[in-house]
Amino acid sequence: LLDFQASQSHLLKRMGTACVGLLISTLDFIVESMQGPCDGNQIALVSSEATMAAVKNILQSNFSKRLDQPTIMKLKAKGILVIAASLEGRKDRIVHDFLAEQLEVPVLNKFASDATDFIKELTASASHSSSITSSMNANAFSMLSADMKQGLIDEALQGLVALANIKTEMSLVPSFAAAERLALKQNMKKGGRARPQIDEEVKMMRSSVASIEILWNGRVEFVSFPLPQETEYLSFQSKNNFLEHVDLSTHEKRMKEL
Repeated sequence: LLDFQASQSHLLKRMGTACVGLLISTLDFIVESMQGPCDGNQIALVSSEATMAAVKNILQSNFSKRLDQPTIMKLKAKGILVIAASLEGRKDRIVHDFLAEQLEVPVLNKFASDATDFIKELTASASHSSSITSSMNANAFSMLSADMKQGLIDEALQGLVALANIKTEMSLVPSFAAAERLALKQNMKKGGRARPQIDEEVKMMRSSVASIEILWNGRVEFVSFPLPQETEYLSFQSKNNFLEHVDLSTHEKRMKEL
């Protein structure tokens, strides 16, 4: 179904809201089919050139001008979640090797840039800083309630979290790590993203997404997650006080205290 919906880029550009909704449902189903993880479904996804082409088309498409920015961002975030789900809980590097041949680092970086800008615009809209947002997006976002804006921010953050997990896993593949270093160098040249923009994206990731190592099924996994909004109101002193007094002496106490 995904191949039929998104295998051709021109089909995506002609999609209306109803078709995009169906495509999002398809991506949600694919993500759930790989969670657990399901080894067979993960390999089936990444080994299919047509399916991977469809996912890449979703990430790269400009889509129709009839679609609003929140809908496009939600769809592209789902595409990132599909890739992240294919890497979930892998004890081998089979999926990693398939993805290293098919994933393009600039495409992933473009999503990070778009998601960062999207979150900044929504945050600025919520605080009525219309000078920071484009006039078109400011008008569109002004029609949304605070809860709806937060929901859109959360969806974009899920995409950034999934992207962080993808890059962590794929850094284990030398060819992908080399491609990421090359993309960074190219972005610093004329025509690429300016250093302040890259710094802003890194700042956004660090302030919105955190990572932790967990012991799962006898293996140490590196997992990223969105930081709760409440962390914005914790002072540096409060954080240090917690770290100094929390009892992490046993596994049970770690679960309870953290």
